[in-house]
Amino acid sequence: MQLKFDIAFINKLKAGDSLTQRLFFDKCYARLIRVSQRYLARMDEAEDCVMSALIKAFQNIDSYTHINDDGLYIWTKRILVNECLMQIRKKTLFSPQPVDVYYDYELDAGIIDAIDAKYLLDLITKLPIGYRTVFNLFVIEGYSHSQIAQMLNIQEGTSKSQLAKAKSYLKKIVTQESYGYKSS
Repeated sequence: MQLKFDIAFINKLKAGDSLTQRLFFDKCYARLIRVSQRYLARMDEAEDCVMSALIKAFQNIDSYTHINDDGLYIWTKRILVNECLMQIRKKTLFSPQPVDVYYDYELDAGIIDAIDAKYLLDLITKLPIGYRTVFNLFVIEGYSHSQIAQMLNIQEGTSKSQLAKAKSYLKKIVTQESYGYKSS
């Protein structure tokens, strides 16, 4: 489902209309919280980032240029991703996650078909923070490795490596859980 906001709606936001702000909050909150949860494991941190992002969006709405009806949500989501990255940097100095053994599991097609969105979100939140951050930025948000490297102040090769390790880690978890293997 796309969240569509026309120019009349945006003009009301730019005028500071509190009912329009509330409507925007009500329509976007559920999707924004899911984005935030993909980056931050703790719900309270995810909620704080959503609120900070919405406040920044409302405060800076005059800088938003209407391109199409789903542009406002996309613009707000970018603000949210930046808020999440700032929260990650505050908590810990971002550093790539080392892996002693690199696993490459083949997944049975039936396993993939059985994965639902909530299960996938749960899996993503189990990733170590370095894997999770790069995975979200690349796979979900669509940033390039070059952009991710700049955002996280890491090498482009590190971004690629973290993504490969994140995918391998997810495959390992899915395979083990699907076939009843215990983690070692």
